[in-house]
Amino acid sequence: MPVRDASVRTTPRGYGRRRFGIVSDWDLSTAAGRFAAALADSLQQDHLTHRVGSTAPIDAHTHPSVAVSRRSSRAVADDLEHHDVAIIHVDDLDSGDPDGEPEASDGLLDVIELVHVPTIVVLHRVPAVPTADHRQVLAALCGSADAVVVTSAPAAVRLASVYGVDPSALWLIRAEHPARRRTATLVTWGVVDAGSGIEWMVDAMEHLQGLDVRYVVTGPGIEERSREDQECYRHMLEQRSWLHGVA
Repeated sequence: MPVRDASVRTTPRGYGRRRFGIVSDWDLSTAAGRFAAALADSLQQDHLTHRVGSTAPIDAHTHPSVAVSRRSSRAVADDLEHHDVAIIHVDDLDSGDPDGEPEASDGLLDVIELVHVPTIVVLHRVPAVPTADHRQVLAALCGSADAVVVTSAPAAVRLASVYGVDPSALWLIRAEHPARRRTATLVTWGVVDAGSGIEWMVDAMEHLQGLDVRYVVTGPGIEERSREDQECYRHMLEQRSWLHGVA
């Protein structure tokens, strides 16, 4: 499939801009397709992106900049290799075609395994009650990617608790409403160390979500602790916040 080319600009200081290859089914009739198209359009304003066709069939509602055809995993991966970062959108886990071709998610997994540039997977749907295939494919996608993006806190919690995905690899994005402001910020300012009770405050935050309060933890570790022990405690707090839905 032809891919619209984009030249690389540099900043006034001469630093090269990163180029992004974005994979999606580009179906503008779906929220995921519109999300991918809006991201590509935004990056394209600075000539930083290519739209790369999915391994799945593309229908008549596809973005006009992407040709309507199916591509092999190898062809998609070859295109992505010419970029600095690959962004792969995953929506419908059951979008295989009636002729018995592999499902789209399986094809995208093949793409990730063939690509050597940093890869970001954007998950638009995380089933609450997955089939064995869903669990296997999503866990494999998350395990192979350099970063995993979700668009809701429940999806992130689900990936960690149901699919066994490492919470530290997850990134949550969501729309902020300008008229909505947080009413309070709680801060732990001081030494961050096991036994300091921070984990219990993380647990309590689950019961304060209705008040639109946020909790910020900042401070040094204890010098007597090894770097590994400090990172272990911080990682535990991250996991705890994801599992309670307050990350």
